[in-house]
Amino acid sequence: MLLIDHQQGTIKLAQNIDYVVDAGGSPTQVTDAAAILRMDKHGVTITSTNQVMGELAADWASKEGNAIQRIMYEESLKPMVEGTPRKKTAA
Repeated sequence: MLLIDHQQGTIKLAQNIDYVVDAGGSPTQVTDAAAILRMDKHGVTITSTNQVMGELAADWASKEGNAIQRIMYEESLKPMVEGTPRKKTAA
């Protein structure tokens, strides 16, 4: 799904669209905010990577649930709790 120039047309053609707000990038925060506002006004569900991962982990006690918890900790919580820098991904 393209959410650049064709947002409204795409939204009209699809139902139950979720936009993972922290899974992409824009040149500026203003650009992000404008796109999010526009999508929200047209009924797009704005969500986050952690929310999606949490939904995938139907059972936190399962092997898969534990793996997702480790990923979430390493990528999101550890940098905040321990003050360590986040891993940089290759561009």
